[in-house]
Amino acid sequence: MTDKVPIPVAASRKAFKAYPTRIDRFRVTEGIDVTRWYTDAGLTRSFFNRVRAGHDFSVDTLLRLLTAAREITGKRIRATDIADLGEDMPPPDKVPPRPRRLQRQRTAYETGLDSIMAAHDLSNIDVMQEARLSKPTVLKMRQGRIRKNGKVVITTGTLAAVVRALRTLTGESIRAADVTGIEELRD
Repeated sequence: MTDKVPIPVAASRKAFKAYPTRIDRFRVTEGIDVTRWYTDAGLTRSFFNRVRAGHDFSVDTLLRLLTAAREITGKRIRATDIADLGEDMPPPDKVPPRPRRLQRQRTAYETGLDSIMAAHDLSNIDVMQEARLSKPTVLKMRQGRIRKNGKVVITTGTLAAVVRALRTLTGESIRAADVTGIEELRD
């Protein structure tokens, strides 16, 4: 008869792979357990691992991860600690001149993105070309159609591209919260 040796709890758990992404570096630095984080955020393990591996994800998912991380750590955590929102790139010292266009009647929307674009006389095409996004995507953001059924549907990659484009075109330190109006993205 052989005696069974108990396996330590830590050794019985599946080892999680570490990824060189911002969210995973943050998780390791803060000592957040993978299982607890995705469970508290209401995500599946497979989806959370795709996010950790660097796949693009929605701003709604970012907000869920941000809320869960704040509850787990008890610290004030910024959205830029978890995801790249284009705010790391400093604005250029000199803004390149844009060609003059014929002045047309501009449709105004009550969004942060539209306010920034109007203040700097930027068109959808200016932002679209600089951000390398489609015209409908920029127009939807400008119109404020970033939510569907109460959830933010734009991705962090799209938001980062728009923020970087606006920083390049305006020479100002535009923030993701300024573009979307989502206060949870503000520091």
